[in-house]
Amino acid sequence: MKYTTGDIYEGYFKDGNPHGHGIKKQGDFTSSSATIYTGEWVNGVKQGYGVMDDIGKGEKYLGNWSDNKKHGCGLIVTLDGIYYEGLFMQDVLTGHGVMVFEDGTHYEGEFRSAGVFSGKGILTFSSGDKIEGSLSGAWTEGVKISNATMQLNVSNPVLPMNSKPNSFGKLSVAPNQKWNALFRQCFQCLGVSESILTPTGNHFANGPSGPSIDNVKIWQNVAVAISCSHKERNKMSMKKKSNDLEKSVDCLEVIPQFGQKTLNLESYTELQQYLYNACESTHHPLGQLVLGLTNAFNTTYGGVRVHPLLLSHAVKELKSITARLYQVVRLLFPALPPEGSDAVLPYKKREDGQEEHADSNPIDGEVVSAASLLQPALLPRAHPALFVLYALHNKREDDLYWRRLLKWNRQPDLTLMAFLGIDPKFWVGYTCPNNQLSPTSPLKEQLFQEAVETLQQLKTTFSPIEKLLVIRSTFQKMTIAVQQELGSNYLWSMDELFPVFHFVVVRARILQLGSEIHFIEDFLEPAMQHGELGLMFTTLKACYFQILQEKMSIN
Repeated sequence: MKYTTGDIYEGYFKDGNPHGHGIKKQGDFTSSSATIYTGEWVNGVKQGYGVMDDIGKGEKYLGNWSDNKKHGCGLIVTLDGIYYEGLFMQDVLTGHGVMVFEDGTHYEGEFRSAGVFSGKGILTFSSGDKIEGSLSGAWTEGVKISNATMQLNVSNPVLPMNSKPNSFGKLSVAPNQKWNALFRQCFQCLGVSESILTPTGNHFANGPSGPSIDNVKIWQNVAVAISCSHKERNKMSMKKKSNDLEKSVDCLEVIPQFGQKTLNLESYTELQQYLYNACESTHHPLGQLVLGLTNAFNTTYGGVRVHPLLLSHAVKELKSITARLYQVVRLLFPALPPEGSDAVLPYKKREDGQEEHADSNPIDGEVVSAASLLQPALLPRAHPALFVLYALHNKREDDLYWRRLLKWNRQPDLTLMAFLGIDPKFWVGYTCPNNQLSPTSPLKEQLFQEAVETLQQLKTTFSPIEKLLVIRSTFQKMTIAVQQELGSNYLWSMDELFPVFHFVVVRARILQLGSEIHFIEDFLEPAMQHGELGLMFTTLKACYFQILQEKMSIN
């Protein structure tokens, strides 16, 4: 809908008014006096959860709305790096809330409005010193303090990194209460009532085989939705679609037999392919839902007004989206394990006795869970906005790591190997004439180059399991290189392996390695945290922290 004022609304309607999920752009974007609202509407007014990016004020609000006003739990981040969280009434932050500054200074207590204290509270400085008492006045104009006590931080002169108020995260909107209008629209399209879900939205109330769910009817509704969307798009565009698109739409309209009653490795592979096609299609209800959710996520956490404290909110929101989207997928494929649990489908044996797919998964079968099924669809789309938050959150550590890495990489291989304590037997390809070490050939000098290039692929992957497989492949390249020199039966000991891997990590020069590590930790499934991959990931973490803590310098 384009209005005469120049405003634009894109989303769902009812009786000619915005109703459901929608995006409205208002104002003059050329003069930076515009706003963008993404969220829920009811009869033409903002109602429910939504995100307002106010370009003129230089702030972004994530929270509840009522009758076009901020009302309920919410948080604000400003362009100058201040974070507010608390209860809003009629557009004003009132009552108990928190305020956090970029340097770690934070306030928790009573507010009259954002940045204006009014009542009891605790002000904690970046030094760790605290003032507790009655505070009043605007932060920018001077604060009056009465009946207060001051507690000096004598034990720890520096406030711990990322220190937060006690109420941080407790006064914002819960993750499962966000973007419900998008899920509601999908349920409506499938012909399913939301009442099949428990109030928490985490589990089926009646189970996927319960009497309230007619799986055949759901699939019929999917076919109808795809057909109607396809015809409408064709009618609107007046252009012929390519044969590939026609074929993919036809495939999606067919009701599949796999994933309905039982699940094995073959049917799960078909299910994954169907899900990939569905999420890529703007005609399929799942594709529309994934597109809407990831666009809303990127609008919330991307752009100019991003704050490192938003990271914890983004991680929880993405996990909630994954869990709720999995519920929708289970309506289509009830043979999938219940949300919150997983299953392992054993690999088949080939004629040579080896297991199929053994190189792609570290355990005895394919792990089936909400994360393993949906992360490949969600994480690549959400990665740009999400990783910026990781980079901001871990900036201090990653900057220190990078400065040290640049310094170490100015050294030749032999100097670095000696510094890292690599056993001399791995200094293969070097001779010792006149007690001087030098490479015998360029080929030998690059002994671990393949391992270095493999580890650099970490930045090209988007899911935790893909990143872990890159790490494992790096170890395999190291082993192959060493066995070519020391014999095919050579086996590593950890005392020998760690310094060599440390060398590979330094030479790989992976930007923001700490952010990559924290991302893997946050989204890695429990089934993948142990065994071979878990040990290799722990080794990578140990190398990173060793680089951060190393006091010695290379001469």
